[in-house]
Amino acid sequence: MNTQGWMQRAAVLAVVLGVSPVAAKREGGTTIVRVMPSEMVAIKSGSFRMGLSEDDVLYVFSLCAEDYGSLTEEICPKLVILENALPEREVYLDSYHIDRYEVSVAQYRSCVSSGACDIGALLFGDQRYNKNEWPVVNVTWSDADSYCRWRGKRLPTDAEWEKAARGPSGLLFPWGMTWGSGGSNHGMVDNEAGLLVHAKIVAQKTEVYLGDASDGYRHASAAGEMLWGDSPYGVANMSGNVREWVADYYSSAGYSDLPVSNPVRSVPLAAESRRSVRAGSWLVPRVDGILFSHLGAPTDARYHDLGFRCAR
Repeated sequence: MNTQGWMQRAAVLAVVLGVSPVAAKREGGTTIVRVMPSEMVAIKSGSFRMGLSEDDVLYVFSLCAEDYGSLTEEICPKLVILENALPEREVYLDSYHIDRYEVSVAQYRSCVSSGACDIGALLFGDQRYNKNEWPVVNVTWSDADSYCRWRGKRLPTDAEWEKAARGPSGLLFPWGMTWGSGGSNHGMVDNEAGLLVHAKIVAQKTEVYLGDASDGYRHASAAGEMLWGDSPYGVANMSGNVREWVADYYSSAGYSDLPVSNPVRSVPLAAESRRSVRAGSWLVPRVDGILFSHLGAPTDARYHDLGFRCAR
């Protein structure tokens, strides 16, 4: 087959695999066709396991105890990631697309330059985190929502984010049911600082988490650098790197009151005005990166480990 024929076959294969062919380069008599991953991943309609099963509780507590050490008794029995994830249930979602990677600083800059996004995320906080290839952080919920709308997308729902991360069988981590290195950019616990906080010797705002370089990164990493970090659908960095805003309002009582078909909490409960934030980051320990984990954050909050991705 001639060179043109091989290039045509490569282009067809790229479409089938959901990737985008990049311009070919000729070196001597060899044609090199570079294939780049698509920007978004298609998730087919169907059901998946959402939340925490009773069978997984003991494992989650054991991992929590390893992470928190001397703080285990203060933290692990009342982890909100457990309280708001029970009970596990089967949830059905229509088909949708979700970004393969978190939105980067460079992508967010483009939105700011267009006038569609607020510049605050690039001005507030530690400027070391504003590397173009890193996920954008210090974004409010409205910042994330505005960017996604500018791209003709939207923030994913809690359920959409979790299905994309866990696959149809409800994995605890993108790669399986138990912890394994090489898949999550996570942090660690400063047990000494934590004990002082819980003993009320120092202020609650004292940082009890630290970046952990044992996974290869002291802070954030560029998109898709974790060797085993892709979910069963090929969505990257969902167990760690940065925490992510989603569309839903948060409820500490979980989501058992929502329908099991395309659930989304679009109206807050009672006085609760926080939005849901998913999974772990480079700053928090491994257990926070279990894929049913979600917490609530004020919509105007800016954290140096909180970013987002979009859906459609």
